Amino acid sequence: MTQISALGRVFREFFIAVKQYLTVLGFIGKNQLSGYILKAALMAFLTFSIILVGAVVAGNALHGMVGEIDAVHFENELLNTILYWVTYLLIMLPLVFVTLLLYKSVFQAVLAPMLGKVVEKVLSVKTGREIKPSISVGNSLKGFWKIALPNVFKELLLLGVLFVVGWVPLLTIVAGPLMFVVSSYFLGASSLDLVNETLEVDFEERKKEAGRHFGYVLGNGAGFMLLFAIPILGTFTAPVISVITAAMGYDKLNREDSSN
Repeated sequence: MTQISALGRVFREFFIAVKQYLTVLGFIGKNQLSGYILKAALMAFLTFSIILVGAVVAGNALHGMVGEIDAVHFENELLNTILYWVTYLLIMLPLVFVTLLLYKSVFQAVLAPMLGKVVEKVLSVKTGREIKPSISVGNSLKGFWKIALPNVFKELLLLGVLFVVGWVPLLTIVAGPLMFVVSSYFLGASSLDLVNETLEVDFEERKKEAGRHFGYVLGNGAGFMLLFAIPILGTFTAPVISVITAAMGYDKLNREDSSN
C-alpha cells in the first residue's frame, strides 16, 4: 500500500506541475509579469549565445589540432573532405549538447536575483503573504557550484549511459523515453531549487527537495522540454517560465506535504 501511495503522490505532483503550464500565460498577464519575461528572455539569449560561441571556438580549436595530425590524412581529396566533416561533427555535437545542459544552470546562477523577485511575486500572490527575496549573486554562484554543476555531471553520465544502451536493438525503444525523463527531472529540479533558494532553504535541504518531490520536478521539467522545443520563442522564455510555474504550484505542494 505504501508503494501504491507513493506512486499516487508522484502522479498527483506531476499533474500539479503540468497544470501550472496550462494557466501560466493568464497568470503572467494578470499579475503584470510580462516585463520580467522580456528582460529574462533577452538575458537568456545573451547567455545562450556566449556559451554557444565558447563551445564553437573550443570545438574549432580542437578540430584544428586533430587536423594537423598527418596520420588522419588521405591522398584522396574526397576522403579528406568526408573525414574533415565527420571529425568536426564528432567534436562539435557533444560540445553543443553540453552547452544545452549548462544553459539553464548558468542562466539561473547569473540572473538569480532578478528571478528571485519573480518568484517572490508569484509566491506572494499564491500564498497571500509577503515574501521577501534574499538571493545574492554570491549565494547563487555557491549554489551553482554545490548543486547545479554536480547535477549537470550526473545528467551527463546518465544520458551517456542511456545513449550507449540505445544502440542495443531491443533497448532502443526504452532509451529515448528514459533520456527525456532524465533531462526533465534535472531541469525541473533546477527550477524548484531556485524557489527554495528564494525562501532561504539551506543547501542540505535543497539537495533533498528534488527527490522528495520527484513527480513535481518531472512535470515541471517536461513542460520546460516541450516549451524549449518551440524555435526561438520557447528557447529563450522556457527558463523563466519554468521558474514561474515551479513557484505557482509550490504552495499547493507544501499543503499536500502538511496533509500527509
